[in-house]
Amino acid sequence: MNQAETTSSLSSASKLLKDVSSQYPREEKAISFAEETAGIIAQQMSKEEIQLQSYLQAICSDPIGKYCLNSIHDQAFRPRNSKKIAEHIRYLLNLCSVPKHLSLLKQFQFFLFRHLHVSLESMQVPYLFRKQSPNLFCDKGSLQKELDSCLEQNIYTRVEKKQDISLGKKQGLKRVTEYIALLNQKHIRSISLSVNDLFAPISLYSYDDVFHFLEISLKAIFRAALENTFLDHKGNKFPKTVNLLICDSKVLEISKDLIFQIFMQKEFDQFPLTVSLSAAFPISHSLQKEFLSLSKKRIELGKEKLELRLVRGKNIPEEVVTSSLTNNHFFPYIKKCEVDANFKKM
Repeated sequence: MNQAETTSSLSSASKLLKDVSSQYPREEKAISFAEETAGIIAQQMSKEEIQLQSYLQAICSDPIGKYCLNSIHDQAFRPRNSKKIAEHIRYLLNLCSVPKHLSLLKQFQFFLFRHLHVSLESMQVPYLFRKQSPNLFCDKGSLQKELDSCLEQNIYTRVEKKQDISLGKKQGLKRVTEYIALLNQKHIRSISLSVNDLFAPISLYSYDDVFHFLEISLKAIFRAALENTFLDHKGNKFPKTVNLLICDSKVLEISKDLIFQIFMQKEFDQFPLTVSLSAAFPISHSLQKEFLSLSKKRIELGKEKLELRLVRGKNIPEEVVTSSLTNNHFFPYIKKCEVDANFKKM
């Protein structure tokens, strides 16, 4: 596409946008505008970008397959034992079946992995790990260089560790020490975490037992944030913050109870907590009201406010699959229009 054609297309798209905001019917105008814009973008895309877009479209049409791959990435590579890794991958493949959005060759490879004899695990798992690791992991040295570069450019860094869905109490305590170590680093201003990151099998244990463990863990992390300050490139000091993610059906209720329990205690009067709520769940609106009420009471008493961050939606198809498999009673909205309406209401 030459410059004249691009200018003409952009002008046409701009005119459609103005029509959408002023005339009826808006839906048809909006669709025309989207098609026009998509046409411009499609003509400027490289071959690799087109292939990636096709792959993403295929993923969207296969929510169970996407859930399966995400679960493999999140869960399967946590153990160091090849046999345990292979057993967990086979378990997930038997639970969800081989993802349909993959190419026929990759589907066949997963089929072989699923049915080949277990004695081949010592070769299968290292090969699979080598194939996946460039896309999933970066070495500590490269990450440190990137963080130092951000600090020099006065770019604030918030760290979010990838959750392990198989985390138990022993691994959870280790994760707490990792979060505290991150907060001790001068170039990190904020961390994000969910209670899932500290203890995953929430629904499999007694509520009081899990609540007690998570309360102790969160308090330790909050204390580390209070004791440390962020130093920018000009030498200015800022309090470090924690962003608590409440974007998963399994953690909605217990996260709310933990916040109210911990923030009633005097030592956290000046702690700056941010809570992220997802509009994908009907209950999020009532949670928002409760958190706003708590924040107003804290401000009236001269304490630090509670900040709310709204997330338009989680991965809705995956959350629907997860809720169905776990029989969770906090079921998300299924349609995007419902999520958008709840977001606007919030």
